[in-house]
Amino acid sequence: MEGIICIQLPPWSLGRQISTMTIRITKRDLRKVIRESFISHTFEPAEGDHVVNNNPNCKHFGSEGLVIDVTSLRDDLGKAVTYECTNDGPQWEKGDILEKTMDQLIPARSKNENY
Repeated sequence: MEGIICIQLPPWSLGRQISTMTIRITKRDLRKVIRESFISHTFEPAEGDHVVNNNPNCKHFGSEGLVIDVTSLRDDLGKAVTYECTNDGPQWEKGDILEKTMDQLIPARSKNENY
């Protein structure tokens, strides 16, 4: 059975009342929250950066390219990255222009880097 984690948040003011809050969450759900937060806020590409689509559920998974634009989505829903593909794949060709949300992209690794 998946373990339950109890997290007690520090007190904060709710009007005149001081309150603490305890959250019960499964380890799996906590990992998802941490992963989403980490992915969403650690890498924000800029024009000229080399990126890779790392979303296995996307038809452009594995596409790589150079960032040509970063735009804000409406209603503060995040940002979209437009890139020109530098490789070919089953659903795209070198030179195609693709636009993805930032959570689908990671920095490309150089063939000379050791990870």
